Amino acid sequence: MPLTASVLALIMPEFGAYPPATPFRIDIKPTLAPIVIGATGPTGELATLKLAHLLVSIVKNDGSNLEVLRGAVDAKLGMNFAFVSGGLQFNLDADPDQRHGAPS
Repeated sequence: MPLTASVLALIMPEFGAYPPATPFRIDIKPTLAPIVIGATGPTGELATLKLAHLLVSIVKNDGSNLEVLRGAVDAKLGMNFAFVSGGLQFNLDADPDQRHGAPS
């Protein structure tokens, strides 16, 4: 499904000010290196991955590249890993409290 103003307006009514077919994209830019700590993850995972100050921007994808919204988020993810043929397999899971907008 393409990300358009009409889709974004479903969760943020302010995007209704744009023509419905206006294309957008979401840019994600880390500003700090992630940190893996040995503490058990929020739901019992083997480790915890912390991401701090992850910039998230919504940008018009019509050639103008106009940034219309920007925010920064912090995230704490549980991390499991397993040996598979040729390397490691990583599985990430968000803290259940963070999925619902509760402060961490």
